[in-house]
Amino acid sequence: MNPPVVHLDSVGVTYQSRRLRDSGTIAAVSGVTLAIERGQTLGLVGESGSGKTTLGKLCLGMIRPTQGTVQLNGQPFPRHRRELKGRLAVVLQHPEWALNPRLRVGISVAEPLSIARSLPSGKVDATVEDMLSKVGLEPVLARRYPHELSGGQRQRLAIARALITHPQFVVFDEAVSALDVSIQSQVLNLIKDLQASEGFAALFISHDIAVTRYVAHTIGVMYQGELVEQAPASTFYLKPKHPYSRALRLTLAEEDRAAFTFKDTTGSESARGCLFSVRCPWAVDRCFADKPGLRDVEGSRSACHRAEEVGAA
Repeated sequence: MNPPVVHLDSVGVTYQSRRLRDSGTIAAVSGVTLAIERGQTLGLVGESGSGKTTLGKLCLGMIRPTQGTVQLNGQPFPRHRRELKGRLAVVLQHPEWALNPRLRVGISVAEPLSIARSLPSGKVDATVEDMLSKVGLEPVLARRYPHELSGGQRQRLAIARALITHPQFVVFDEAVSALDVSIQSQVLNLIKDLQASEGFAALFISHDIAVTRYVAHTIGVMYQGELVEQAPASTFYLKPKHPYSRALRLTLAEEDRAAFTFKDTTGSESARGCLFSVRCPWAVDRCFADKPGLRDVEGSRSACHRAEEVGAA
């Protein structure tokens, strides 16, 4: 069997605290293990500051783990990022960050080809036109400037720019959150269609579970730098196995809301056991003293001592 395109094994990332009275370290990511196969999308959800973007940077080789290992196609990441040219790509929340306002968009879309030196100069224009067609844009738009296009068109161009070198792995970091709902669905369908035709593996980072469910094959939930649940998208949405996942869901029945609402943590100390226990309405004594690890629960993986009960609630 072929190895996963991206494999993280017990990775952690710690930063030195910048507080004047605190010389310790801060764990941005802790003990995360996951694998993303070719043609598959892992959706990553969680609150701001949960470690989602840090995990995306690890997958792209932009930062090195403090603990654990990151592999690309079964091999350690190259020491120098120039060896990764054309193999990895990212689509960010604001397409303007990928498009130079002073350049025609065709030049911006073609730039990764120049960096990777993967194509003779005589074939660049035709390749750009073909890529624009794949993302649903008229090739004539290559002569326009970014400000002359709509937000949806600019995001399609950002996707074209990311995919023009046919990367093996793509990170979509809040790639549709700045778009109108009607445009979001078009871009999500585009991502799914392009993955089916190009075969790239993907990490889709979002705070919106409904959007993530639509585009992802598997969903992972981050909380304070840890992966607390991972499950197939359909199973996760119907029966999350972690109280934090249940509370994040946007379509909880009204009668369930009280049972999965975060507790007021004013004055609470950090738990020695489960990180979520001080906010969890389902926490029992064991949760405060014994840290749960990810374990298999009915086709999912959950870091909760009461996962079976939460799933059945």
